[in-house]
Amino acid sequence: MHDNGDYRRRFFQFLEALTERVPAQAAWARAFDGAAYRRLAHDYSEYFRREMDTGFVSVAVPAAADVVKQERVMRADETRSLWARLARVKRR
Repeated sequence: MHDNGDYRRRFFQFLEALTERVPAQAAWARAFDGAAYRRLAHDYSEYFRREMDTGFVSVAVPAAADVVKQERVMRADETRSLWARLARVKRR
């Protein structure tokens, strides 16, 4: 979201799709088509390390088949909190 390039544009496309009630998995696939998971993970790790000026710890990334996917409806207070945080970032 803090990227000024392709990822930022794609992330806001993802959020827009969610507001159109597109299921999260389909919205993500639509916004990030062709953007490999490992590239996203690598770029995010590098961004976080650079921006947060922290040490870096390597962790094993589970295979997609091992990831437990869980969906739930967010409570109203969670939704308001998320949108408030996203609105602050979008104004930057």
